[in-house]
Amino acid sequence: PLYVSTTGLSSNSGERDAPLRSIRQAAQLALDGYEIVVAPGIYTEEVSTDRSGTPAQGITLVADVTGTRSGEAPGPVLIDVTGIRNAAGIALSNSSDSTIDGFRVTGSADAGIVLKSGSDGVTIRNCEAFENSGDGIRVQDSADVRVFNNLVHSNGQRGIVIAGQGAGSPDAEVIHNTIARNGERGLTFGTTAAASPRAYVRNNILFEN
Repeated sequence: PLYVSTTGLSSNSGERDAPLRSIRQAAQLALDGYEIVVAPGIYTEEVSTDRSGTPAQGITLVADVTGTRSGEAPGPVLIDVTGIRNAAGIALSNSSDSTIDGFRVTGSADAGIVLKSGSDGVTIRNCEAFENSGDGIRVQDSADVRVFNNLVHSNGQRGIVIAGQGAGSPDAEVIHNTIARNGERGLTFGTTAAASPRAYVRNNILFEN
């Protein structure tokens, strides 16, 4: 795995005893199948897999809220992009079969978590997307995505969006999420440009959207 900590350095190797400082740096260094373990703390950066060449496939971003893997004190892992223009908190592009697990994301003018451009087979689980002026979680033109057990609340626009402009986002699973107090809709599928068919929606709580 690659390790990230608020006490890390960009010049470090990314090993447990020499963590990186930036989640974005780790995501751009990661190769196919890598796991990125993020220690508790506040990270004021947009996390993206965009880089020169082909983005890594099958990466796992894990918020180590217990601190057991990073060896640090327990606590939330918060990505706060307040004041970063047009930023998303976490944005995966063309990164299939990846996982985002356990992060809190806030302050985005775009969306807290965004999957786009064929990020097929991705799982977003156990995250909290809140107080983003845009959407909470948005899936764009990415198939077979699972959105599981997330808390999505108090965002300026929509809570969870499964959509796209080209292929759409077919075969999504939206299960066990709480979607509350978002400024527009709680849950949206498809756009006027493209359908997102065959979604499976089960056991979600939606209120006061």
